[in-house]
Amino acid sequence: MTPSMLRKTSKVAALLAASLSIAGCGGDTEENKKPIERGIVTSALECADIYNLKVATCQTAIRTAIAKHESSSTTYTRLHKCEAAEGPQRCERAGEKAFSRRLQAFLLGITDPLLAAPLYATTDGKAGFVRIDGSVMLLDDDVVKFSEQAAVMAEGNANLPAKAASGGL
Repeated sequence: MTPSMLRKTSKVAALLAASLSIAGCGGDTEENKKPIERGIVTSALECADIYNLKVATCQTAIRTAIAKHESSSTTYTRLHKCEAAEGPQRCERAGEKAFSRRLQAFLLGITDPLLAAPLYATTDGKAGFVRIDGSVMLLDDDVVKFSEQAAVMAEGNANLPAKAASGGL
């Protein structure tokens, strides 16, 4: 290759690289920067009413959250064992001879498709809910919108008896 051909090839390569860097990946649009709206509801009807969605859309997302709850929740053979692990008044029957942590509400991600995750009562006397991963969503955090019914339930969680300290004899 002659020196002039080499210069032309390098210029073309430089122009190509510059045009690709300017074009980017399309990830900087306003639509992509907008955070996902999140909310907490207790039913598919609330979901549909608050977010102007079809009930069937909400039911599908909530069914997925219930399946996640059922597949990830620890089950106990006795209510007192569940309450010792999860806290008093935080358990429900999960089959004929089993108990698990009580599912109370659903965290929604208003996307297409709609996302939903199960939520449980707090164990520390605060008004809010706990996610499967243990992260807490409190009513006064203003991070997520609580439906009216979810807010009432979250406030009720603050009044549940404290979880007993583990250990001892």
